[in-house]
Amino acid sequence: MEKSIKDNSSASTSASTSSDTLTETKVVSRSMPQQIKNLLAGGMAGMLAKTMVAPIDRIKILYQITATPFYIRDVPIVIQKIIQEEGVAALWKGNMATMIRVFPYAGIQFMVFNWCKSHVVLYNTTNTNNNNSNNAETGTGISNTNRRQTKKEWTLSP
Repeated sequence: MEKSIKDNSSASTSASTSSDTLTETKVVSRSMPQQIKNLLAGGMAGMLAKTMVAPIDRIKILYQITATPFYIRDVPIVIQKIIQEEGVAALWKGNMATMIRVFPYAGIQFMVFNWCKSHVVLYNTTNTNNNNSNNAETGTGISNTNRRQTKKEWTLSP
């Protein structure tokens, strides 16, 4: 990237440097394929989510490897015991191994989800527009209000 000539004052140098950095970031962002952006975004989102629930996952694993029966009321006691014996960081013990597994899994899942969504939505939008124009010409078919009601009938929510 070609940089313009700057004067030697510190104010203009810092302002133009941050402007150049922002411009370079935009250029890199634009040149990156959407699938790669989705892969990175999904991987990072998966890592964040798994890190947030890591303490609960650690307790679950402790119960799985022992014969102790699980009672929800005992969870705070187990958390306190882990913190007292091993420290707060022990609640995230083994999280790095999980991150190595989760990043590619969540990234690929999000990338494929967005790819499928864009192809299905594009197809349905084309068909919906064609159906609406045909329905308007012939006076047959369902109206948008009825279509929304039909969609509600097929959802899994109560």
